[in-house]
Amino acid sequence: MVAFIITIIAFFGVAIINVFTYVGVDLGSVFPILNVSFVIVFIMTTILFFKEARRSGSFRNRINLSVAYSALSKPERLMVSAGGMYTTICFFINMFFISDGGTGMYQGKYAILDKGLFMRFITEEMYYKYQLIEIRTVTSGFMLMGLIAIVGYYHTNFVTKLYLRSN
Repeated sequence: MVAFIITIIAFFGVAIINVFTYVGVDLGSVFPILNVSFVIVFIMTTILFFKEARRSGSFRNRINLSVAYSALSKPERLMVSAGGMYTTICFFINMFFISDGGTGMYQGKYAILDKGLFMRFITEEMYYKYQLIEIRTVTSGFMLMGLIAIVGYYHTNFVTKLYLRSN
């Protein structure tokens, strides 16, 4: 239960960082502690996965996300669908923008680098814009991962138990 709560808190931390990039604010640099939420979502997703795999007795008996999704109530399904669509679309759109490389410094100037190789110089304004796009891309990936972990854990520990109690 503690891992579930930590995952939810970290998920919303990542979501807040993601949303604030649209208004041009990098909350990770303003509140460095929020950068930890990326790591927390990854670690908690891994913990929840292994916890459920161990509980089921085998790694072959993984959580069936389609069953978990169908067991959710209508409002829960709507929230999960909207969150999943947003994170997926956000990830791929932003990947398109940074497909030519990431930001960096080259000879003391702002530049686009592809795997460390110089591509072109950019202005300081474009550098910060690209930084926000990179942050948005990473956070959307972590949000999707956290969403999957939360739904899987919620289904296995709450929905299944409630179903078994009612029958």
